[in-house]
Amino acid sequence: MITTLDPRFTAVYEFAAVVLPPVDVQGAITLLEKGIRENPTEWYLHQQLAYIYWQRGDNLAAAEAFRRGARMTTARWMEHMAESIEAKGDDPQVARAMYARMYEQAQDEQVKEWARRRLMELRSLEERGAIRRALSAFTAEQQRCPRDWRELGAALRGLGLEVHPEGPPLDPSGAPYLLVLSPLGCDVTLHPSSTVPRG
Repeated sequence: MITTLDPRFTAVYEFAAVVLPPVDVQGAITLLEKGIRENPTEWYLHQQLAYIYWQRGDNLAAAEAFRRGARMTTARWMEHMAESIEAKGDDPQVARAMYARMYEQAQDEQVKEWARRRLMELRSLEERGAIRRALSAFTAEQQRCPRDWRELGAALRGLGLEVHPEGPPLDPSGAPYLLVLSPLGCDVTLHPSSTVPRG
């Protein structure tokens, strides 16, 4: 393994924090702990370790990893992340902050791209939630689903969503959301051309 050859090559720890946990979470934790021991001044490795703990739902361990990193830097946001994770680790805003910090701090371009895609996915999930609320309000008022997106245009723009001139709201990748009409009601989904990750 490259970390045995050069334990100060920190990009491997950053990459492992993203790639290894789905396969071997304990191996990822062990590798990050080794990286922290071998690179005691690299505070951002604590952020990577916190991410692994947070992903597996161990919010207390994630908060502690952030606190250990916070003691090594003047970056106040690390202590704030620790507090947020302890208080509400499963909140989408915590996820957004986690991925945004990973994007900002990433040294590896693949990790940066991965974080960007996670942020795009979160934004789309929030947008689809807002669109569903608009669809419900329309259905409650009109006693039917909208025939097409144009009937919801003003409501969607009022929610701050980007709307194509022909009517459909656009997802974070710029593709139109699809309006799904069925005998059971109406819903929104991603267009096949969308590059938003489908979690």
